[in-house]
This record gives sequence, C-alpha cells and structure tokens, in this order.
Amino acid sequence: MKTTDKQKPARSTFAVLFFLNTSKPNREGLCPVICRVSVDGEQRAFSIKQTCTPALWNPQAGRARGKSREANGINHAIDAARKEIVAIYERYLMSRGYVSAELIVNTAKGVGCRQTTLLALFDEHNREYEKRVGVDRDRESLNCYERTRREVAGYIRLRSGRHEGEEFVDIPLSELKKEFIEGFEFFLRTDKRRGKKNILNHSTYLKKIVRLAVSQGTIHFDPFGSHIPEQPKSKPRHHRADELEHIMTTPITDDKTRFVRDLFLFSTFTGLAHIDLRNLSGEHLRHEAGGSTWIHIKRQKTGVESNVKLLPQAIAIMEKYRNRRTGADSRIFDVPGRSMMCHYFRKLEKLCNVPLITFHMARHNFATHITLSQGMPLVTVSRMMGHTSIQTTQIYAKIVGSKLKEDMTALGARIGGKYTSTAGVAAIPDIGIMEVAVQ
Repeated sequence: MKTTDKQKPARSTFAVLFFLNTSKPNREGLCPVICRVSVDGEQRAFSIKQTCTPALWNPQAGRARGKSREANGINHAIDAARKEIVAIYERYLMSRGYVSAELIVNTAKGVGCRQTTLLALFDEHNREYEKRVGVDRDRESLNCYERTRREVAGYIRLRSGRHEGEEFVDIPLSELKKEFIEGFEFFLRTDKRRGKKNILNHSTYLKKIVRLAVSQGTIHFDPFGSHIPEQPKSKPRHHRADELEHIMTTPITDDKTRFVRDLFLFSTFTGLAHIDLRNLSGEHLRHEAGGSTWIHIKRQKTGVESNVKLLPQAIAIMEKYRNRRTGADSRIFDVPGRSMMCHYFRKLEKLCNVPLITFHMARHNFATHITLSQGMPLVTVSRMMGHTSIQTTQIYAKIVGSKLKEDMTALGARIGGKYTSTAGVAAIPDIGIMEVAVQ
C-alpha cells in the first residue's frame, strides 16, 4: 500500500512512496531505504541515506515497525524527507506553475539546481559559509547570518498568518519586492523591539543574500537596490581621556567582568581587533635583542600584517593571565565571543559610568590616545593597525586640541627665526583651538 500525499491541483497527481531495496543489502544485511516520487505518471527514485533490516520494515506503511531507537531514527528521516519533498513540490507549483518528478528529486539531492526561495538560499549560503569558518571566515560572522535567517523566517511566518511552531511556505525569490524589506524592518522595530543598529545589521545581511541570488542568475535584478535603510545616530568612535581613565581605574570585583575589561584595555594598547585578539598566540610574539616584545600577526579581515610593540601596560595584562595558558604556541587569551563581550560591556558601562563601550572603540582609542595624540605619524599607525590603505587610518584617527596646539607650537619654534619681517601684516585674532577630526 502506498503512502500518498495528494495535492489540490487537478491537473497534477503527486505521490511519495518509501520502500526497502532488498536487492542491494550491505555486509550487515541492511538494505537502503528508497524514496520514489511520482508526478503525473512520471517516477524518479533516490536513496534517503538510511538503511534498515527487512525484518524491521513494514512495506504496507512504508516505514519501520515499532518504537525502538533504530526504528525511530529511520522514521524520523522518512518524515523529514517527505516534508522536504512536499515543500519542493508546492514551491515549484506556486512559482513556475508546473513540476516534474525529476525536478523534485534533483532539487532534493541538490543536483544541477539553484535555490529559488529566500530561506532555502539562506540555508545554502550558511552551509557553504560554515565550511570556510577557520579558513577565511570567522564563527561570529556566521552567527550573524544565522540570526538574520531566524528573523527573516519569523517575518515570513507572520506574513503568512502562521503562529510560532506552525509550518509556513517559504517565499520565492522572484516575488521579493522593496516592500518586503521595508516590512521586515517594521517587523523588527515593532514586533521585535530592535534598535536602529540591529535593524541595519539584519537588513545588510538580508541584502547580501538577495545580491547572491542576482549574481547566480536566479533573479535578474536586485529588488532591494533602491532601498536605503535608516542610519542609526552616529556615536563617538573613541572614548574621551577621562572616560578611558575611569575604565582603567574603576575597581571591579567580578572576575569575568574584570577579565573583559582587561581584554578591552589590551586592545586599547595594541590596536588588535576582536578576532585578531582571539587568534593571538605565542607564535605571534617576537622578542627583540633590546628587550622589547613585538606582535607580528596577519589580520584576519585584510590579510595585512600588523606589527605592534608591546607597551608596559599590555605586557602587564599578558603576565596577569599567563597562568591561564599552556605551551608556547597556545592562545594568549581565552577571548569570549562578541555576544558575551557585549553582555559584560553593558556591566562595565554602569560600573565605570561610561555611556558606551564596544570592542571596536578600543582600536579607535589606540589610534587616537595611544599613537597619534603622542606624535606618531599616520603612516606608522596605519602599518601598526594592519590597514590596507592610509585612508582607513584617517577614519580611525582623531586629533584632539592639545595635540594640534603642541604641533603648532613646535612649528612656531622651527620657523620663528626664518620669517622675522612682519611689516604690513595685520594682527591675527586668537580664535582658540577647536577639536579637529581628520577626514
């Protein structure tokens, strides 16, 4: 007896059957479970990568007998395969108006086809991205894509009138319009109560997936191309000197919070990004003849080498946690992920009475307070931070008024004796020193 899934369209007969291929048992006597798809009399079959003993198989029900662990595992795989095949059938029927058994089987096997729905493309992208984690991608970025995928799924479920836990139909890429991303942002803002920065991040990852569909030729234009997301209010890129002093000197009793504070300060004194600090190990340290210690590490983001001399403050933090690592090539710090760091940064903000702390601000602190404000040339800072272009360093750099005044005083001393004639030159009023941002 066949287990048949019948669909409404009268022009198409659709059936799914599972059976045991007893003609090809393996050495243990287990036979492969085969799925046969029938559409309008056309049949195609494929293995679902499960095996079963003939004695356990129920040919009338098309599944394994009983509730043993083996039977439950086989039946779970059968149910998942059936659900996927029905979803593929409905998707093609909705988007193309026609479907064939060969098209369904090829899609289920991932042979010679591109994903035509949004969540399916998201899943395919994330699977491929995961393979690159640890090679040229990091786990935190994958987590961002996965979070956005969950939010998009929640929005599609809401659009289809389904509740949490109920099944819903994925949206075809060909049906995406600008209104979709606008509705998605409204959903995040109202239903999920997300902030502007969070909404911008989710919109950015969603746009990347849709552009992937364009590059693959699945759709011919970017439906979100004209959409401009709302930009969050610009926040300070670096801390003021008094804020940095509070972060450094505030007593902290909780060990984990204190450890995160020390990681932030280590980055402030070295300019290392979060992922590069996670990768930092003993092999990246170079001890020079004069007694100094340098960090030589290739930035994961750009592949450019960053060379930084360890200042006494950074060395003190390393020594403080030396007993937590083993071996010369082990990681210097056991750095938490971004979400955990953010959790403790919120605690630090309250303890230190500082309005905002993010790990990226440590790099801005390094560029502003530790290097440029102390007279280090922009080109040198660019090399230390591992930037591919000096223009990137200019974005990080912000010269404060004290540094500008110091530079002008030094300039006056150098040229004071060269231009002594002031006849005919009107007095220049004192306009004061303003904070200047290097653009």
